[in-house]
This record gives sequence, structure tokens and C-alpha cells, in this order.
Amino acid sequence: MSATVDYLVKQAAVILNASTGAGSGDASTIGAIDDPKKFPYAFLANFALDADAEVCMTLGQSDGNPLLQSLTTISGALADNAIITPASGGGVVYQVLNVQVDSTDAIRRPATYFKRLASDPLSRTSIGKYYDIEGGRIIRHNGTSAVCKIVRFAQGAAPQAPDELTNATVACLLSMCTPKMDTWIQMASYFAQQWVMRAQMIRAGEVQIPPVVAYQQMERVA
Repeated sequence: MSATVDYLVKQAAVILNASTGAGSGDASTIGAIDDPKKFPYAFLANFALDADAEVCMTLGQSDGNPLLQSLTTISGALADNAIITPASGGGVVYQVLNVQVDSTDAIRRPATYFKRLASDPLSRTSIGKYYDIEGGRIIRHNGTSAVCKIVRFAQGAAPQAPDELTNATVACLLSMCTPKMDTWIQMASYFAQQWVMRAQMIRAGEVQIPPVVAYQQMERVA
């Protein structure tokens, strides 16, 4: 179950000193943001969805992260030279994990390889199932239909990053919404660095992402 927009907004609001209250997350007693002029709720809520999308896209482009399963789905039935699209839900395809051609696990080879086999001068009748991916989005294969297991993300009205990446989403949100003025300039740089560090952790396959602690920078400056 992914964090809600309200949860993300409250976490960011507390760290940015825009609000106070007891409890945490959706159980918090924070009913409103104390400084709505500086941090209107709708502003943070929109950025919360943008931050969630950036975290999901970072995950989608990562190789071998165990959390990729949360973005995994299957494609529709694809003819040769078709564009790879999800069977439902739309979105951007980031990776192709495996391919079945005519219900058989296929081997990846250059398209020129299996097209040449189709007109084999030795007249071999048993030819395996092969595929290739061109430009990351077009499938070539030597069967009637191919189905791909893919990694995709389609932004929606609610956050979709897995729970293990909630701290990364908050870090990304903070990097987007910190005011770039007065004494906040140095803090803005700190929050940007915190998100970059967590993005690198996701790409490296980490699933335990630490929270952002703004006080670390405040104490260092003091």
C-alpha cells in the first residue's frame, strides 16, 4: 500500500517548519498547514505526485532492484515489428524483462539472425523462437504473437511508489518545494543533495532508504 498524498504532504510540511502537530502520517493531528501562504496544501500535494512519479521512473530505469516487481506487468499480444505497449493501463515502458513468442520462452538475437533462418538454404524445419528489441520499444520476432513481461509506469491520481521508497519520495518532494530565497538557499541545496543520494541508492538496488533529517544541515551551519 503506497503512501497517500496527505501522508507525503504532512511529512514535508513538518520538515519544512510549515506545520506542527502530534502523531505522524495519516494519524497526525495536523489539520492544516500553519503557513499556507508560503506552503499552500495544493502546492505540496501537486509536487507530492510529481515526486512519486520521479521515484517510480528512477526505479523503472534501475536494473535488478527487487522493488521492480511493483511496476511489472505484461504487454498485449504483439505482432512482429509492433510497438511494445502494456495490455492495460497505458504508461511508459522502461524495461523488457522477458519475452514469450507463441507461448514459448524466446531467445534474444539480432533480427537479421532469425530472419535469415526463415529462408535457411539448408531447409531446416525446426527453428527456435527468437526476438529482438529495437529502440527500446519495437519488438521483432519470428512467430505469430509475442507477449512481454515489462516494467512500466503510468502516473495517476494517487502515489504508486512502493512503501519501501516512501522516504525517497519525501526527499524528492523536499527538493522540489524548498523556497529558493534568503537563508533557505543553503537548505535547498541540502535537500537537492539528499534526493540525489537516494536516487543513487535506488539505482544501486537498495530497498531501505533513510529519511531526510533537516536538522543535520542546520546543526552543521550553526
